[in-house]
Amino acid sequence: MNLQDIKNEIHYLMTKTRPLSNDDTARLKNLFIEEYRLEKGIVTYHYDKELSIAELQLAAKTIYAQLKQTPYRNNLSQIDCPAPIEVGEDWKNFKVPTYYNPYSSCFYIETPNFGSCHYSLSDIPQILELDSSLFLKSAQDTFRKIYTTENVCDIDDANNLVYSFILINSSITNYFLRIAQELDIFSWTAKYSPCFFDRNRILNFKGWMSPVMLREIDTHLLNIGKRYLIRDFAMQLKYLTFWVGLMDTYTFPNLQDNFHEVYAILVFYLLSNYANIYIYDVVSECKPVSKSDESDSRGSESNTTRLKIFFTNADDKPRLIRLDLPHKDHPYVHLNIEEFGSSENIHYRLSKDESSPGEYDNVFTSLVEALRVNNYYSLSTRHSPVSDDRMVFREMEYWTAMYNFAVPAIGYSLIGNNESINHIPEVNTARDKLLILLEEDGIPIKEAMQLNDAELFEFADKSIRKNALIP
Repeated sequence: MNLQDIKNEIHYLMTKTRPLSNDDTARLKNLFIEEYRLEKGIVTYHYDKELSIAELQLAAKTIYAQLKQTPYRNNLSQIDCPAPIEVGEDWKNFKVPTYYNPYSSCFYIETPNFGSCHYSLSDIPQILELDSSLFLKSAQDTFRKIYTTENVCDIDDANNLVYSFILINSSITNYFLRIAQELDIFSWTAKYSPCFFDRNRILNFKGWMSPVMLREIDTHLLNIGKRYLIRDFAMQLKYLTFWVGLMDTYTFPNLQDNFHEVYAILVFYLLSNYANIYIYDVVSECKPVSKSDESDSRGSESNTTRLKIFFTNADDKPRLIRLDLPHKDHPYVHLNIEEFGSSENIHYRLSKDESSPGEYDNVFTSLVEALRVNNYYSLSTRHSPVSDDRMVFREMEYWTAMYNFAVPAIGYSLIGNNESINHIPEVNTARDKLLILLEEDGIPIKEAMQLNDAELFEFADKSIRKNALIP
């Protein structure tokens, strides 16, 4: 509706001879708001259907980029979420409204399920930049090739992983840096990036991938090595793609206050304590939490663990972050961090005590939805009891050993040396670990020890892929 149409409807309602109904009063209130915004040059975009938080945040990033005239106008075809009524069927039809005041401080998006959502146009960022979502989508295309096809990825896929890593990390870093600078709280000792930019590590990865991917004569050893080499870097990128979903939820303007508190604590805990980790898998619990149970009577059978993040640091030790709802002995939202083989767990509180049964039951629903909508190749959805954790930890041990085997194996394959590489300490350690794991899985150790390096590598790869919970 244009300004004149709004004024006409206001006049009609105000001059009614009969008393206004409740619907009329509500409509009049909304019309006054719309009139004020139009007169001030503040844009409002409307949806007539419900949107998820992830979709709404992507729409907001897109609108922000267009109103601020940032260099994304040619990428509107890549926007994978519904466009508002004012735009029409396709984001490529987006035009800045003629009444828009470039000096206005905000815009609004209205949906049936979230009402009116306020988005700031000031220098203090409210949401991530659009490039975070564009490169997240690009990363999913590469993840698809890595995890769903038998084809070995090419050099373009490897480069895409690197570019996505750098630019998503930069986008998130820029968000925290700008806030710190605008609020005058910047500190050189503070950490503002989910990951550190390790130039040597990235150059090393690209240095390996170029000759590996471009090699015309392949061997089984080289082909398997390629898979583990590129998946290793993909696991690092998974941490950043998880962060996009986390930030989209954390920065959503209409997130209820107690939920926002949980995400604020979670965001700054991860930001302060982790960087450059390797995410093996993120698991969403598919069974609903037992809503009939009050928190003080809930146990593991109540499915209070809603999200699991399996990861390693540079030390290769498998670890698990569990995001838990309130349960017996812990009537608050919390995370637990478990290290494989250790009896000590880190327990970290994320909320106040639950004041009413089920108060936090849906606190992680939006995060899971954001991951499922935009980060689908980094999320597994299944029932995940405690017994599954040990199985995934074993898979992670296999993967680590295979990667440590792959790098020197690839190097020797490239220079045409088909002789044994067992004189390399890292290879010996990886080979010994693979033999132990295979024996534990029922493969006779004497039989496995007869295999040469390429045969052992291929045999272990087939064993992993046959029994893996994670593709």
